[in-house]
Amino acid sequence: MKDFAPRFREPLDVARPRGGRLLEAFSPKLTRPIRLFDHTSFEQWIRLEADPSVLSLCERPTRLGINRDDRLIDFWVFHRDREEMLLLGHDEAECAVPDQIDGIALRVVAPAERAAASIWVSNWLRMLPVINAARN
Repeated sequence: MKDFAPRFREPLDVARPRGGRLLEAFSPKLTRPIRLFDHTSFEQWIRLEADPSVLSLCERPTRLGINRDDRLIDFWVFHRDREEMLLLGHDEAECAVPDQIDGIALRVVAPAERAAASIWVSNWLRMLPVINAARN
């Protein structure tokens, strides 16, 4: 994997949504700070950061369409054996989205999937500051 070059290195530079939170953290996998605008994205980032099969990721890599007002893709994720784009679903009746974007699989992460990982995420919320503090 030494020759691996991530397809997306930096997130799109977008303004924080009006009334949105600003959550900043340091990503050990990316060795750079990340900025997220809601707690749902923050929790998904923790899941990706703690997943050993995830080699690289990028928050807000691109948009779902070509227009400036189109929905942002929440994460690009590179696993050991595949890459995918993630959209965080906000309700069970999520609007139809394409199966792929630029040849990369697009997956909607349902609220039920995120809820099932809530205790795991809360454990990692406690561990990541210690991991970052103990880095060399």
